[in-house]
Amino acid sequence: MQVRASVISVENDIALIRVFKNSACGGCSDCPSKNTCHTELMLSDSGKTYDCYAENPVSAKKGDIVIVESTNNIPLLFALLIFVLPVVVSIAAYVIFNEYFNSYQLLSISLLIFFFSFVLCSFTANWYSKKHTSNIISKIIEENGF
Repeated sequence: MQVRASVISVENDIALIRVFKNSACGGCSDCPSKNTCHTELMLSDSGKTYDCYAENPVSAKKGDIVIVESTNNIPLLFALLIFVLPVVVSIAAYVIFNEYFNSYQLLSISLLIFFFSFVLCSFTANWYSKKHTSNIISKIIEENGF
């Protein structure tokens, strides 16, 4: 994945960068409501930023606008882990405990298991992503005159 960012500071070969989040709108070629569709309005984080670190092999300097490439190529696996696995686990718990508890207890147990598995999956995905994702500045778009 490539994103546009601004270099905030550089220390050794690591740069602190401010990433500009892109729009959720894909600019579909046949879409009559470009940039105003409901998906764009609901999912867009356009205009928001976040800070992170990136390797700096192109010697970008403070204030430069750069392209950053991320090596994390498994966001679908994370989505599956976070959103599907808790549902499957809670349904399995409902089926397994069906003979031992009444319907209200089963519902409570299933919801608790869903909540805890969702939290566990979220923390696991976040930990793995931080540990196995690397950002690399691949190109300087605009150099700052500092």
